[in-house]
Amino acid sequence: MREGKMAEEKDLYPFGSAPLNKRRELLVVPLERKLVYEEVVFPKTGFARIVKRGQYFRIVDVMGKQVADLVLFNAHNTKEKHNNGISMSRQMRPEEVKPGVPYSRKSILTTRDIIFSTGERPMATIVADTPVPGGTHTLVGHMCNRAIYEMYGFSDHDGCWEILSGVLAPFGISPEELPDAFNVFMNVEYEAVSGERHIKEPVSRPGDYFEIRLEMDCIVAFSNCPEDALTPCNGWRCTPLKVEIYEAIEGK
Repeated sequence: MREGKMAEEKDLYPFGSAPLNKRRELLVVPLERKLVYEEVVFPKTGFARIVKRGQYFRIVDVMGKQVADLVLFNAHNTKEKHNNGISMSRQMRPEEVKPGVPYSRKSILTTRDIIFSTGERPMATIVADTPVPGGTHTLVGHMCNRAIYEMYGFSDHDGCWEILSGVLAPFGISPEELPDAFNVFMNVEYEAVSGERHIKEPVSRPGDYFEIRLEMDCIVAFSNCPEDALTPCNGWRCTPLKVEIYEAIEGK
């Protein structure tokens, strides 16, 4: 399901005025919510839809071990998009910052962490992350594409890059504008000495989910990763994912 662009709406934070110096509120998710949209996204296909600020966007791993390459764009200015590097290096909280103490970066993002934009503004807050251990997602590296499959002798095999390009085209977003994805459920091990990265099978089980609360109106898109030829990225088989979008019930 795809939608066109929305009418202009005032952003929560002006561009360039990142609220990094503001104390973060406690993460509160309403106990009662209503499901406003759901869709099964079949293997080797993609999804793109405008999700409004305050809505909750959930990706459910239906059968387990299936990766989603997730990207976010500001629905009113698609030049602003999510940025993994900023997200990994801006998770410090004002109350934790002390003069003379160097700040640290995070390579793992999970519940309560924020996905920031290229303007260093909050795009989404992670509110649920049920695989064990939580935070088993990959934020480093480029998504698969037809070129890498062809290099290894697999012709006519689209990658996440082609799938995302297709579902985002109706929004006027060109392939060259795609950021590196937030790879939900992707399990990569790092070797500190050699610097090598090894793709492992995901730890996500049937029914596990990853959920974000949108902090601005966003075009939310993902590729149901088609990788079944080169690595155990999806456990050597591609399976469905499910989208669920929730809204809080007023007064609850």
